Amino acid sequence: PSLEARTGIRGENIELNSSVWDVQAYYIAQAAVNATVTFRPDVIVFGGGVMAQQHMLDRVREKFTALLNGYLPVPDVRDYIVTPAVAG
Repeated sequence: PSLEARTGIRGENIELNSSVWDVQAYYIAQAAVNATVTFRPDVIVFGGGVMAQQHMLDRVREKFTALLNGYLPVPDVRDYIVTPAVAG
């Protein structure tokens, strides 16, 4: 709903190469950086429809790495910023 409110286009109809995804990823990465420097979690889990898309997860990880810029040591970003998984 937030992407649609911002762009007037439903998220599933936004082209993968749209800059909208980069802006959204930047905001999410900022949240991850803030959580990292404030709380030092072992892992950050993002859920929801937007983050279920692999391209978004990749963009967020890339922007997180750039924003954190080595300020603190964190695990491999592929293990640190993840989406929910069901154990079974």
